[in-house]
Amino acid sequence: MSLAFEGAREKALELGIRVTLGVIRKDEDPEESIFSICDSQSLVGYIFGTILTRKIDPPEPLFKVPSILVNCYDQQRRLPTIVPGDVAGGRAATERLIAAGCRRIALIDSQEGLDNPRDRLRGYKQALASNDLAYDPELVHYGNWEPSSGYKKTQALMKLPDPPVVQLSGGGTCSELDQPQYWPYRRLLFSHAHRVVSAGTSCFAALPRGLQ
Repeated sequence: MSLAFEGAREKALELGIRVTLGVIRKDEDPEESIFSICDSQSLVGYIFGTILTRKIDPPEPLFKVPSILVNCYDQQRRLPTIVPGDVAGGRAATERLIAAGCRRIALIDSQEGLDNPRDRLRGYKQALASNDLAYDPELVHYGNWEPSSGYKKTQALMKLPDPPVVQLSGGGTCSELDQPQYWPYRRLLFSHAHRVVSAGTSCFAALPRGLQ
């Protein structure tokens, strides 16, 4: 959400509007904290966002002024919403790799049970089905966003009798592999470099030239 806030702040400054960030903590009543402070001010509107993409019950103050939801949604669709296109991203990433000749494509997704990994998996399956490739549940693993989790899941994939040639990392960008905490993961990939590459569903920039 920090990037979303920065984008909103920069655009608002261009229009001569000031944006204030408020954080609602777990088990805190937003109507008695953030919104109670904002009620005494002249507002253009609210941008209400969450870190994890999820369904919410919008607080009542959001219906009193123009408001938009970011990375969350109202089941009743009462407010305009911006959410990631994870189905399209999972499908596009998988289809790009299939078009490059890959057939054994693994997916290490984020935490099971959340909206994002569910939708990325849906797009991944759609791409496989559209290209007459069978879905293999052995190639789908769930992590928890931590480098150590990706490392362990990659180890498990590489130990399969027929390991994948490409590994998709759900929600990650390839540039993250340059960060020190990912170096053990990189070494593992490089040890299998003759048969595996890693790609994020959010970024294709670091793919080998033949797979771009």
